[in-house]
Amino acid sequence: QTPSWLFKTNYNGSNGYVSQSVMNARMEFYIKSVMGHVFSSKYGSVIYAWDVANEYLHASNSGSGWQMIYGSNLGTQAGFLKSAFQYAYQELKTYGLTDKVKLFYNDYNEYMEVNDIINLINYINSDGKVCAGIGMQSHLSTDFPSVASYKSALQSFVKAGFEIQMTELDVGCTDFNVQAKYYYDLMSAILSVKKAGGNISAIVWWGLSDDCSWRSKDKPLLFSTIGVPKSAYTSVLQAYFDAGYDLNTPTTTPTPSPTPTPTPTPQLPISAFTQIEAENYSDQSGIKAEDCSEGGQDIGFIENGDYAVYKNVDFGSGSSNFQARVASAASGSNIEIRLDSIDGKLVGTCPVSGTGDWQTWTNATCSVSGVSGIHDLYLKFTGGSSYLLNVNWFKFGVTPKTHVGDVNGDGKVNTLDYLLMKRYISGAIKDFPAVDDDLWAGDINGDGVINNTDYVLLRTHILKNEQGFAKEQVAVN
Repeated sequence: QTPSWLFKTNYNGSNGYVSQSVMNARMEFYIKSVMGHVFSSKYGSVIYAWDVANEYLHASNSGSGWQMIYGSNLGTQAGFLKSAFQYAYQELKTYGLTDKVKLFYNDYNEYMEVNDIINLINYINSDGKVCAGIGMQSHLSTDFPSVASYKSALQSFVKAGFEIQMTELDVGCTDFNVQAKYYYDLMSAILSVKKAGGNISAIVWWGLSDDCSWRSKDKPLLFSTIGVPKSAYTSVLQAYFDAGYDLNTPTTTPTPSPTPTPTPTPQLPISAFTQIEAENYSDQSGIKAEDCSEGGQDIGFIENGDYAVYKNVDFGSGSSNFQARVASAASGSNIEIRLDSIDGKLVGTCPVSGTGDWQTWTNATCSVSGVSGIHDLYLKFTGGSSYLLNVNWFKFGVTPKTHVGDVNGDGKVNTLDYLLMKRYISGAIKDFPAVDDDLWAGDINGDGVINNTDYVLLRTHILKNEQGFAKEQVAVN
């Protein structure tokens, strides 16, 4: 499923295969770029799990790029798989999500490959736990495997300490009554393992109804068509109830009591150091959300004195800089950064120059001081008498610990940074998600913008194996 050119020199399918070290760098760049793109978007909080490797144990010796570079018949000690999980886990650490987002190995016929799966995951975790467990695809049929065999596999994975998810469940059949009985027994087995302490965190059916299933001839799902349940649907619910669970509300009539005044649910703190979408304000005066040319929405129609409020912003032990993605057809304006009220403590003022159009975007930056802990953040906009600017997103940063040129934040300036800079210059990404201060890391020549000149300087620096950049020496001195 991976295109052949990804494994070839200069990404050209006609060229020879790259070395293992080059392929490791490409794999790291790809994994971290995809995960970083998702986590830095407004939808990043939706993700709770990643399938890092899929169906490795069933790869045929067909001369795939993976096999040509890393070798075939690696068995349960495939070093490149371990590296893939380590790269993914490093990206979770970058975003502080190692306790919230899990990484899984996913495979089919898992009830026939129990020992190999356990050995593979244990090898992946041999230098520290990075793989949470197994995604059991669970493409089953009423004639194979037996429910007892499936339950035995579950129990083995639980004993190995794995978190378990059924990721693609369906059960093919030739008789709906037989299917209903199989589904009842299967669900009873799963629930019994879970009630005994098994860490089973998801059951996902592989489709909504038989008519749109990839196995439509086998009629494997709980609905024939959308909204038309089969006896299998009823049997799954019955197994759930028979296991002691209950979806129903109490049938007894409760004693009337005074209706209490509801207590508002407190808003959880928002990290100041993640990208905050401007349209996700808690309150505002004078502004409107609109569609943004970079995707999603921005805030616009901003005039002098208008403001946006973002409650419970957590600045931790302190911030030293502010960055906003802005566009303006006006000549100039300012963003006043205040705490706890519209006239509260002023911790910084960010100047915004005209960009020539309301949807031509650039990054505006400034220093901030005297802010730590949790505050309601007020962005107050000041300037001339007409519309001032649009804002797509903003974030805060700390005094850069990143080296100039280290745009992927891994502590080294190398080819990975060059490739990431290339994606930034081409517009494929809008920021460097692992870096607190994009301008510090990416503005190689220190002229206040990140452009093709910086890309060329970074490439030359890497090719010549030079030490440090002039801008960094000036900052240190």
